[in-house]
Amino acid sequence: LVGSEICIRDREEDITSSASSISSALTFNVFPNPASGQEIVVIASKSAQPSKLVIYNALGGIVKSETFDVAQHKVDVSRIPAGLYFIWLDQAGEKSMKRFIKQ
Repeated sequence: LVGSEICIRDREEDITSSASSISSALTFNVFPNPASGQEIVVIASKSAQPSKLVIYNALGGIVKSETFDVAQHKVDVSRIPAGLYFIWLDQAGEKSMKRFIKQ
C-alpha cells in the first residue's frame, strides 16, 4: 500500500489517509488471517491502552466497531460475510491498518 491512498467514508466523518501517514510506532497482528472461524484475535503492540478497532468492508462501509483496553482482544466475526476487510486500530491517536480476509 505504500504510496497508494485509502479513502473510507463514514456517515459521521470522512477519513482519508495515505499509507505513509499511518504511524509506524503502533503495530498489531490479526490471527488467523485469512479466517474461516467465528472469531479473530487482534494482538496490539502497546498493551493496556484504550483502543478503538473499526472493521471496514472493501466499499468503505463500517462492518464492526469495538473498544478495548487489553493487548489481546477477541473479535466475533461470525456475522461478517466472506470478503476483504480493513481493520483500523487507534490507540491514543496513533493509528494503524491491516487487511483481513474472511473466508
